[in-house]
Amino acid sequence: MAEIPAEAQHLLKGKHCAHVATLVPDGSPQVSPVWVDVEDGQVFFNTAEGRLKPQNLRRDPRVAISIVDDDNPY
Repeated sequence: MAEIPAEAQHLLKGKHCAHVATLVPDGSPQVSPVWVDVEDGQVFFNTAEGRLKPQNLRRDPRVAISIVDDDNPY
């Protein structure tokens, strides 16, 4: 599990747009915009059963998250 740097934690607590990338069976990324939150150092995001993201995560738990800071998008 990766540690979230202290200077980035505000991004997980605010209302910023995040993109979560999981891997499909052939290894290519599947990216979805989601809302994220952090609790006790773990990142949470919303998804639903039957969608591709939970299937991908069960098969391969690697994930990448990109968050845009609305206050400073650059």
